[in-house]
Amino acid sequence: MGPTGCRSVTSCTSAPSIDATAGPDRLGNLEVMPSPTGDDAAAEIVLADAPSPDRRHRQRLARALSGVTLFGSISIFGSLTLVNSTSAEEETIATVAAPVQQELTPVDTGARVETFLLVGSDSRENADPNSEDFASMGDASTTTGRRSDTMMILRHDKETGQAALLSLPRDLWVKVPGLEGKSRLNAAYTIGTETLLKVVQSEIGVKVNHYVEVDLYGFEALVNALGGVEACFYFPTRDKHSGLLMGDTGCWMLDGIQARQYVRSRYFEEFRDGRWRVDDRFDLGRIARQQTFMLDALRRAEEQLSQNPFMLDNLVEAARASLTVDEGVDLFKMAHRFRDLSPANVFVFTLPNHPENVNGNDVLVIDKTDAKAIVDFFNGDAPAPDPADFLES
Repeated sequence: MGPTGCRSVTSCTSAPSIDATAGPDRLGNLEVMPSPTGDDAAAEIVLADAPSPDRRHRQRLARALSGVTLFGSISIFGSLTLVNSTSAEEETIATVAAPVQQELTPVDTGARVETFLLVGSDSRENADPNSEDFASMGDASTTTGRRSDTMMILRHDKETGQAALLSLPRDLWVKVPGLEGKSRLNAAYTIGTETLLKVVQSEIGVKVNHYVEVDLYGFEALVNALGGVEACFYFPTRDKHSGLLMGDTGCWMLDGIQARQYVRSRYFEEFRDGRWRVDDRFDLGRIARQQTFMLDALRRAEEQLSQNPFMLDNLVEAARASLTVDEGVDLFKMAHRFRDLSPANVFVFTLPNHPENVNGNDVLVIDKTDAKAIVDFFNGDAPAPDPADFLES
């Protein structure tokens, strides 16, 4: 059982604002009270008072965007659904370079299944120095290189409208072109998007037809455009690395910054039985939270957009500047394709794996035998695997 009201967006309270520039003992409305011994592992968190052309056509397109924003909530697919799309608007969406385009697998004529590699980049290139968490996040001059906190493959069945997501842990131990031996999957993205596509298709075995990438700040803007997304907490929760700090249990409406801190949390800790306890699943725990948040974002988008379809324009504007897509993505067609998407017809999987320590590296090794059924399904070569064995809820 989760906190009371977990599935009711309307019952949620706005989460307390977090001031990332505040001192170590106080972040916005959340105060960390050291224990008498000064042991931070036994700290207590105290929560201060928290601040409590036709309509039907636009509603259907709003549902489309809510579905697409589902994937956008983690590695944004958000502005792929411009309502009154024009060539000028489409040109404002960045497209991938030619070497990346060449690595994509062309969609076969008459193919029933189409796949998209969705990547959430932690690039600081669009960092806003006026943002309240700029001090903790930095910009491209202080945080260099390419990394990704989120990699997913979206499978869309064009006949049934059903969608499925396959989460790819960034710690997967794979062969990466240009590097000796094996490395983490994230190393492929660091080298370049074309390298990542090669690895996903050769090492994991899923054909990729399209590519969509969003940066951190586009994610924040989309969450804010929705008016926040709900997340529920069983215990006081923190992550010193991502900046997450929630001082009370229950369901909170997270703003863009708080949502980003939540979905990026790898060192997730809960205050239970008098001490801080870390989620020892690390990357896999983060994936589970991302998947939950993703479905909650879809529910939120469905609710908000059904009440106010004109919010669509805000979502489009919020996402446009931070997206990079391949040339084969048709924005307006995507709107219609995803118009009936809802949590009820989205399957969520994580690639089967097991932990190993390789030369001092804690990594995740793909369970090839168990993964085959999922890979075949995502390639359109087999029906969906038994949810009892693979489906993450």
